[in-house]
Amino acid sequence: MKLLMTNMINLDCIYFLRRTDNFLLFAMNDLSIEKSYLQIDYLQILSRFRLNFNRDPSRFPSEDTINEIEDEEQKRYLQEQIHGINSSNSRKIVPYYEDMENLLCGIPQTIKFTDKNKTYYFYFIVNANAVLICVSNEFDDSLRSDLIPISRCFEQEFPVDKITKASDILYSEKIIFSFIENLTKKVINRYYIPHIPHFLYPSNSVTHLLVQNSINDDKKIYNEIKPFYDYLSHSKRNNISVYERLSVEIDGISDIKSIAETTQLDINELSQIMVFLWIKGHIIFRIPIFGWNIFERTHKSNEFLLDGSESQKELLNFYGGGKIISLLSRFDGRSTIAEIQKKMNINELRYMRYVYDLLDMDLIQKAEIYPVLRHIGQEIVPLLVIQGLKQKDLKIIEELESQFDGSKSITSVALKMDESPEKIKQILDKIPEFVQYNTI
Repeated sequence: MKLLMTNMINLDCIYFLRRTDNFLLFAMNDLSIEKSYLQIDYLQILSRFRLNFNRDPSRFPSEDTINEIEDEEQKRYLQEQIHGINSSNSRKIVPYYEDMENLLCGIPQTIKFTDKNKTYYFYFIVNANAVLICVSNEFDDSLRSDLIPISRCFEQEFPVDKITKASDILYSEKIIFSFIENLTKKVINRYYIPHIPHFLYPSNSVTHLLVQNSINDDKKIYNEIKPFYDYLSHSKRNNISVYERLSVEIDGISDIKSIAETTQLDINELSQIMVFLWIKGHIIFRIPIFGWNIFERTHKSNEFLLDGSESQKELLNFYGGGKIISLLSRFDGRSTIAEIQKKMNINELRYMRYVYDLLDMDLIQKAEIYPVLRHIGQEIVPLLVIQGLKQKDLKIIEELESQFDGSKSITSVALKMDESPEKIKQILDKIPEFVQYNTI
């Protein structure tokens, strides 16, 4: 039996368009946790599909298509809508009403679009008055079921006349709340590290990390999340003081799982808080760094290593000494994080803060490794158990065999599986004769 993946997905944006004329009613942009900043005009791409979200008899589903539907209520609903039969049944009792609207409008649930070697998936949910469109660079067969509650929330939040007469973007916090409630598990997991941007340096290099009104006192973070928790029915069981501590616990080093354990908050609720603060621009997320990771300097680092340069002076002034320059010079793309630390007289906490800061400033980048895992026959399993592998580890290995084909990094596979990358690396280290590492 294979390990169940959490289906994390890299979202790009969510739009709501008016059905009658494709007018943009609502938008949530740049929903990628790692922030690509590609500034792609998805609406322009959408116009190339020439979709009509209004019902047209020429596009109604055929009888054969209707007969293939297993749910009798859905069949009856389609027949009534096509033939104009009045029904006493409310549409609310029809399962997946939105899928029925997609059929009646001749709109596919998903469109795959490839341009300049990049692939995007457009997901469509046609509702009574608006259309939800979600764009991602990944396909996920369960994503639409998570998007449907958000679509319904939008139509419940705005009256029909407000949608039909809107001449500007509509806004409601409840749409954001619904996004968080339904999609948190798809956009982050417990091993992401939330971080409050705090850099004063360098003024030009990291302006994309700086946010307005950054959280700088204990109560502000609680005041920010209170409206969100008023929206959730289970929010009142936690003490206010727990939330006031979060500005301290979000230290840029601890992952969500660790913060949940420290604060004794439910990890699912804490994850939702983190996504809320991220959408509001108060935090960013980091991929965890481990001792076995290898980093290399970027071209941008050259100016900081040039003795006497203004960039180097500012860096030295900000960090109050030359250790940051010494550390930067050691990232050669061959030495691991652990190996570099051994050569420096610096404590682990300060060392990791420096590494994360250099990464955030785009002065270093990870040199990823891509494992290829050969099949492990059943006859080898008893030997692996003797060597200390547990039953859970064997199940993980079974999933890893289908994932590690030389095209995926340890980090990307681990996060998709909702496992710590360190845990995956430890398992691979126990079976070195079956693992080959590639670089791309």
